Amino acid sequence: MRFPSTFRAVLSSAAFATIIAAAPHVYAGVKDVPAKPAPVTAADQGSSAAEIKITATIRKALLANRSLSFAAQNATVITVGSTVTLRGSVATAAEKTWIESLAKKTAGVMAVDCLLEVTK
Repeated sequence: MRFPSTFRAVLSSAAFATIIAAAPHVYAGVKDVPAKPAPVTAADQGSSAAEIKITATIRKALLANRSLSFAAQNATVITVGSTVTLRGSVATAAEKTWIESLAKKTAGVMAVDCLLEVTK
């Protein structure tokens, strides 16, 4: 038995409405999903004297530590306000931990976002 196309449209829209009513959080729409912030890049580096000082202090300490791998010494340090973001690769988990603790204990730093990746 074939149903007229309008009946099929009503039936399918009723079924769709039932599905949406059963799980409204799944079909809430894109506008309800919080936007994921864009990752911080070197272009976001703050230009205030305090931000530049924080970045320079951390960079100098990285370069002064000869026990760090070349990659770790060249980790990207980005300061925006009082938040430091660390990006790049390091050779060991110990290097990652050391760099993160260095950033946390630097004067003026309130938060550290450690995005360093261990390559070995």
